[in-house]
Amino acid sequence: TCAVQTGCFIGDEAGFPVTISASGSYRLSSNLVVPDENTHGISLDSTSDVTIDLSGFSISGPVNCSGSPTTCTPSAGTGSGIRSSPISTGVAVHGGTILGMGFRGVELGIQADVRNLRVRSNQEDGIFVGSGSTVSDSTARQNGRNGIFTGASSTVSDNTVLQNGLDGISANVSTVVVGNAAYLNGRNGIDT
Repeated sequence: TCAVQTGCFIGDEAGFPVTISASGSYRLSSNLVVPDENTHGISLDSTSDVTIDLSGFSISGPVNCSGSPTTCTPSAGTGSGIRSSPISTGVAVHGGTILGMGFRGVELGIQADVRNLRVRSNQEDGIFVGSGSTVSDSTARQNGRNGIFTGASSTVSDNTVLQNGLDGISANVSTVVVGNAAYLNGRNGIDT
């Protein structure tokens, strides 16, 4: 309710995206439904050292991806479920679902920590993180491009990636990829 009526805290105006402009811990208390494929759910701009606990709730948009090869409708958009600046450092997101976004499900900067998420039916990548990041215990399914994409020197462990349009996991140089299950992706299960 606060997202659309009053803003959720100091610095956040009513409407989407919910904007986080200070370091700290934040917790979702209900589902967020964005109005279209060009709207972010939560935006961190260049804020660092933020933890977002989805508390089992979801951030959802209108995109639907299906088929083999995977195609998404609508076929283009700019909105991500949770988005930070590429220079944001130390953002952690865990414990919920992000689906149906017009661009990426989760789009974070360097040294990000993503765990225990379910991302599906996002038009581009399900989870996209910068270098030195960790992605674990998550499921990325039926995203239009990669299930999980990481920058260099990251760790990707114990995830399930399936039916994504390109690679299940696309990992940059010096990334450790261990204990993942990848199947029925459009290109490679794991590409390092």
